[in-house]
This record gives sequence, structure tokens and C-alpha cells, in this order.
Amino acid sequence: MIQVENLKKSFKQSENSIDILKNLNLEVKKGQKVGILGQSGSGKSTFLSLMSGLDTPDTGEIRINGVNTTKLSEKEWTQFRAKNISIVFQQYHLVGHLTAVENVMLPLEILGHSSKDAHEKAIALLGEVGLKDRSHHLPNQLSGGESQRVAIARALITTPNLLLADEPSGNLDQETGMKVMNLFFDITSKFNTTTLLVTHNEQLASRCDVVYKLSQGRFEKL
Repeated sequence: MIQVENLKKSFKQSENSIDILKNLNLEVKKGQKVGILGQSGSGKSTFLSLMSGLDTPDTGEIRINGVNTTKLSEKEWTQFRAKNISIVFQQYHLVGHLTAVENVMLPLEILGHSSKDAHEKAIALLGEVGLKDRSHHLPNQLSGGESQRVAIARALITTPNLLLADEPSGNLDQETGMKVMNLFFDITSKFNTTTLLVTHNEQLASRCDVVYKLSQGRFEKL
């Protein structure tokens, strides 16, 4: 489902070039959940940016469902991302003037689905995350845990081939974070969603099928 081969990424700092990722290789099967651990500055977020097409590698290839995404133009990447990839961020990134159900509907509406179809699917997903009765609340009327559950529902409404999760419980207290992540694993398992979970939490990562540590620009399987 995912093949990453000899991926390299560096950044310029003054006159120097700093290698962030060095000949990175990874293979992920359909439906597999992969945890990625690493210290701050290890390149975890850079890797997710490359996987989502928000950044480009210096060299190497990323194949998702057989598509070499490193060959896509910006327009092609935008279309490919909309149909195949969803992201759950630490900061939720809900649209403030939209209700919970409208936030969840948004990806389908962007893809051209009818409002009726998008609304039905959004309500069903909000039911999955236990927020059906909060569907018409605005983000500022929701708690942090509720906002993250809305963000998870929004990410899954397109039934993506790949879900990228960047510290999804990082802004939550421990108890709320655990509840949200229990839900996260339950739902991604139910939908058989291929998932890359970036986290500094070893306990959380251990719930994935495979765990890698990103260190000195390379993956080490744990």
C-alpha cells in the first residue's frame, strides 16, 4: 500500500545543509497501523509533510496505492490528497463558523458530493464518535476532546486510503487523551484504515501493529 524508498530531505541553514531524513525506507500494508516515535527535531513532522505532499523530498520515492507521488504536479497532488489522504492534527483545525456536522461534511462537499449525502454520512460518523447530540454546536462550544473527536470524524468521512495522525492527543489532558485515542484505534480498526501515527508517547505507539523510531534520519524497527 505504501512504499518509501531512499527518501532524503535536507534544509539549508546559513551556508550549511542539514540532513533531516537520510535514505529513509518504509513499507506499510493495507490496513496496517504504524507508530512513529522520535524526539523533537528528529524529522517526524517533516516525514508526514512529505507523505501528505505538503513538502517535497530531495531524492527518493513515495508510492501510495501504486502511485509515485513524487512525480505528481502540485495540482495532481491536491486532487490525489483530497481523494486518498486525511490528516488529524494536534490543533484540531476546525472551521470556527461551521458547526460540528458542517465541519465533518466539508471534505465530501469539496469532492462534489451532494449536501444531503454529506450530511447523512457526517451525522453517522458523529454518532460513531459519540457526538450526534452535539452536531449543531460550534467549535467554541465544544471541549478539546470533543473537538478532536470531530476532527477524527472529518478525517474519516472520505474513507481515505491513508490516515496521517500528528500527535492527535498532544493538546489533551491525559484522561481525555486516552479516551480519544481509544476511540481513534477503535474506529480506524473498524474502517481498516491504513494509519501512520506520529507520537512521542511510547505507550500510545505500542498499540500500533508496527513501531519505528526515527533517529538520525533513519527508521529503526522496535
